[in-house]
Amino acid sequence: MRKAVAKDAFDVYGLLRSYNCQFKEDKEKSCLEDLDPLRHRELRRQTTIFYECKKFPLNRLTGISIMDSGQLSPSEWKTKAYSMYKKLHDIELVRPILRAAATAPGLEIHFDFHSDNLSCMTAQGKYCKGLMIGDQHQILIGAKTDENHALGTLAHELCHFVLMLVYKNGSLPYWRKDTQTANSYARIFDDIRNTKNSSMNAVMRKAFLGGERDTQLKELIARVPHVLATYGSPGEGDSILQQEAKELLHFFTTDVVPKVNAYVDGTYPVKEVQNITKINEALRKASEIEKHDIVFEKVIPGLGDAPLQILSGPSLRLLEIMVNDSVKWTLKPYLFLNVSQWNTKVKISQRDVDVDEECLKPNRCDIVVLTVDETSRLNKTLDALIDIMEVTRLKILLLAEEADVQVILQEAKRVEISGQCQPDNICTQIDYTCLDNVTAECKERIYL
Repeated sequence: MRKAVAKDAFDVYGLLRSYNCQFKEDKEKSCLEDLDPLRHRELRRQTTIFYECKKFPLNRLTGISIMDSGQLSPSEWKTKAYSMYKKLHDIELVRPILRAAATAPGLEIHFDFHSDNLSCMTAQGKYCKGLMIGDQHQILIGAKTDENHALGTLAHELCHFVLMLVYKNGSLPYWRKDTQTANSYARIFDDIRNTKNSSMNAVMRKAFLGGERDTQLKELIARVPHVLATYGSPGEGDSILQQEAKELLHFFTTDVVPKVNAYVDGTYPVKEVQNITKINEALRKASEIEKHDIVFEKVIPGLGDAPLQILSGPSLRLLEIMVNDSVKWTLKPYLFLNVSQWNTKVKISQRDVDVDEECLKPNRCDIVVLTVDETSRLNKTLDALIDIMEVTRLKILLLAEEADVQVILQEAKRVEISGQCQPDNICTQIDYTCLDNVTAECKERIYL
């Protein structure tokens, strides 16, 4: 623990504390007294995050109203509800869905243990086993069936609900403007549909029964937690998906789950995230960019690992739009501003707030996106941000006109991160920030 503090590895310290690890001796604790205010706040924040995530899993039920139709006694119902929740929580790929569902305000899950369908709860017909009503934050389950099948239906509907929360695109597993992920998922969907036959697992096969293609796309992704909960994981559920939908399972594991986890992690601690969101709104840079509502054929695949990056392209405005989308899709709190807006004041709740390192230190900001509109002011801005980066692992993205890149690179190489100068490869030219990369539908919609 002392080494974690000495190396500013406060996330490691938080993890160790969550498992009740202690300093070897009281003398080692003195390292905490030497922390400056910024490091002390980061240590406290990381400790809070891991404590919240480590709470007894059933405490997650406190954010959800779970009820039946009155057929069971209170003690029977409580035992049954906790048993079902525990079984779902024990499935590694379903656990993030439960965590995300628990963050939603007022989610209600209704069970009918006298019927295996929803005919008594809603006019959906006898073949409807479960239903997610998104605008009302309700899930209905016909639970008079084998418990594993009820678990599968519950996991299925929770998946629909969580995808709706995370992506804000119905229950599709990608953001509306993320055309590359949409195309990748569509290819997986078509491959599975084209191999569908009578020997395919019944749960998988039902994803393609009736409905429009858009509905089937939503249904297929929910089959991953549905199959795992129905048939068991580790166990038969994993085998079914490996044999019949290997790419779908890979997509869910490597694309959906990390984004669901990022969505949940962004809620701890809420106040620190909300403060950054308010500053971002007051700066108005991101909101002005989002008004353009441009959709690209090709998007930035990821932000990379380098803590400081310089991005340029044929059109600075289109670059700003594309980067803003990519940063939003990380689900991490971020600031987007011009260099000229650094060290200025914005009004929040009738009071003036300075946009500088002091507003970042007590709050949670994972990414700062800076459009370099004034190269002369970049050096002081970078110096302030680098000090924060050393402690909080802040990522800085500098967006620049192509003509300014060499000047900005020289300034960036002047600063050191963890004692190391910046390499030349922190510069990336995004050559598809141009009108040719805008979708035909978008061009038609906005008359480009």
